[in-house]
Amino acid sequence: MLTRPGTGWTNTEYRSYEFADPSGQDENASLRETRESARRRRGSAVGLSETEQNELRAVEQGNLQKLFDIVEKNGTGMKFEDGGA
Repeated sequence: MLTRPGTGWTNTEYRSYEFADPSGQDENASLRETRESARRRRGSAVGLSETEQNELRAVEQGNLQKLFDIVEKNGTGMKFEDGGA
């Protein structure tokens, strides 16, 4: 049987980011993954465009808001003995 010590690192990846606005004028200081980093991780697969990423973000934010609304309406169902968290 062949065993390899430290196999936890075999599935590790790292990503590199850059500021979306290299001039430094972006008030939100948005970051984006560098093309080299994405290519290194995905090989030849094409990633989502900025528009597609924004659309996906909006959908997921809507889904989260629905969940928050449910929790706000119904509570969490958790009870605390001393009234504290």
